[in-house]
Amino acid sequence: MKKLLYYVVFGLLFLLPTSVKADVAIKSTSLNGPLSVEEGSSFTMTVNVNVSGLSKLPNSSQGIASAIFAFGMDEDVFILESVSAEGFESIAQKVDGVYYILSQSLQNNNCGSGMLYCGDYKVELKFYVKNTTLNSSVITLGEVAMGFIDVETYQTEDDIIVRRYDEYKPHSIVINHKKESAVVESPKTIVEEQKEKPKVTEKPVAPKKEIPKSSNALLKSIVVENYNVDFDTYLLEYTLEVEEGVNSLSIKAEVEDEKANYKIIGAEDLKKNENKVLIEVTAENGNKKVYTINTKIKEQTKEVEKIVEKTEIETQEKVTVNKKFVTYIIIFFGGIVGLVIIGFIISKIRNRKLNKMLDEL
Repeated sequence: MKKLLYYVVFGLLFLLPTSVKADVAIKSTSLNGPLSVEEGSSFTMTVNVNVSGLSKLPNSSQGIASAIFAFGMDEDVFILESVSAEGFESIAQKVDGVYYILSQSLQNNNCGSGMLYCGDYKVELKFYVKNTTLNSSVITLGEVAMGFIDVETYQTEDDIIVRRYDEYKPHSIVINHKKESAVVESPKTIVEEQKEKPKVTEKPVAPKKEIPKSSNALLKSIVVENYNVDFDTYLLEYTLEVEEGVNSLSIKAEVEDEKANYKIIGAEDLKKNENKVLIEVTAENGNKKVYTINTKIKEQTKEVEKIVEKTEIETQEKVTVNKKFVTYIIIFFGGIVGLVIIGFIISKIRNRKLNKMLDEL
């Protein structure tokens, strides 16, 4: 799969038409290294590609996605041992007698949301000098091509900005022969030989834009078993009155953001945690909020006051009932006395009439 990615990069750089979507360019190239080397030793050549039109700020969206260059060397004199480039993963290939170095930008780079490289492209090539009869040889830097991407607009291979630089730069090296030849095992080359030029077999994957992590550390609800909590998402402190002897609470909470998590501290032993419970919420990005539930024992004086108040009310109700009863008794007996008096008066009147009738007879 890794080789396939390089083939894709290689094919895109040399087969796609040059785009004019941005003002980026390869300004110059150079090949630097020693002027003389000794048989049986290793040495390093440096390839520098100066790029213009790129911002080197970390928040820059446009940068180098891939690079490729050709070089020539005499296989009877030199062996390519290794290749390295800051910000890139690189390999060496040989196609139809031409050597190529292919580089792909690494993750966690310095621009383009960490997907791209901003700056001049620098590659170090390490060579080994074989035992040879030649007194000198040449290493040549050839055509250079680079692929630039803007992560804000990149969707398909048509959005790759391709730049080429055609200038051959030979570097002559004098070979110093050893007076006494020693049998030394030559290192293995890292060059992969290909029979055909790589072809585009699949489209490159667009760099994923980094999605900022959520900072939401709020709760959606707090439920305390057997107690009512007047919950407000933005209110971080609450107070509950508990019965004397209660030393634990059963609490459940729900976060607003499913990527956040929470932990409950102190609910199993209120006294040990100063009669309070802490609900610590941690957002995806590490942001934290703490909800506090303070507990206090219900005051007994309030219960006593309620009992006294209830007793007073009952007493007042009894007094009211007694007063009504006495009133009814008074009215009842008053009625009876009134009836007796009226009966007595009527009896007197009757007696007078009766006496008068007897006198008349």
